[in-house]
Amino acid sequence: MAACSPKNRRRVQIAVVGLGKMGTVHLNALQSLQKGEHENYYKGDSKEILSNIEICGLCDILPEKLNAIPGYRVYSDPRDLLNSTAPDLVIISTPVNTHFRIARQCLEYGAHVFVEKPIVTKYEEWNELLKLSSTTQRKVMAGHIERYNPVSLKLKQIIADCKPSNISFQFTRTQPHD
Repeated sequence: MAACSPKNRRRVQIAVVGLGKMGTVHLNALQSLQKGEHENYYKGDSKEILSNIEICGLCDILPEKLNAIPGYRVYSDPRDLLNSTAPDLVIISTPVNTHFRIARQCLEYGAHVFVEKPIVTKYEEWNELLKLSSTTQRKVMAGHIERYNPVSLKLKQIIADCKPSNISFQFTRTQPHD
């Protein structure tokens, strides 16, 4: 964002595509950030910056998911969302086999993209997104956020309750993903 005073700062338009479990987590996090609720490790004028977030649209192929979240512009097709809302950033939390297509559409449109993991299913798709990201000068990011993982939430609660003096954890993932 260009350097300017917070009062003159343009609102950051964010859209969410896919309103399943993770899409709802992202939507809830955005709503909290809009209210100025954030972790205390943010620095500077983050409260004012974060309050400039605007959720410009939601997209899902299931009407019942869209109808369950009133107060937002809703779409059943990502292309309609892109053409109608002009997002700066699109959070993609759809089924994995749709990630590449939607991320490519968003980058071609000119939006930054945050894609839930795995970001793509083929190495060639990743290379294409990287090339497009470079051409459009837009970022493409993978969602490897563990702070909402049930294990992370439980550990945070245990640490808060027990206040241990020494903490050390080691984790091994066992899911069979590529």
